[in-house]
Amino acid sequence: MSSNPNGLILGIDPGLAGTGFALLSGPGTVLSSTTVVTKPGPDGARLLAITRHLRELLTDGARGVRHTRV
Repeated sequence: MSSNPNGLILGIDPGLAGTGFALLSGPGTVLSSTTVVTKPGPDGARLLAITRHLRELLTDGARGVRHTRV
C-alpha cells in the first residue's frame, strides 16, 4: 500500500450486529479503530446507529484525534 497524501483511508468490516471501522492517514498510522455493536431489533434503527457511529468517526478523524502508530 502506498502513502495517501490526498486524504484518509477508511476500512470497514461490515455486519449488522457488529461493524468494525478503522481510519488511517497512511500505512502504519491508525487514527481510530472501533466497533459498533447494535441490539437486536428493526434493521432501520440498527443501520441508523451504525451511520451515526461512522459520522462521528469521520468527524473525529478529520480533526486528527486518537493517533496511534503501529
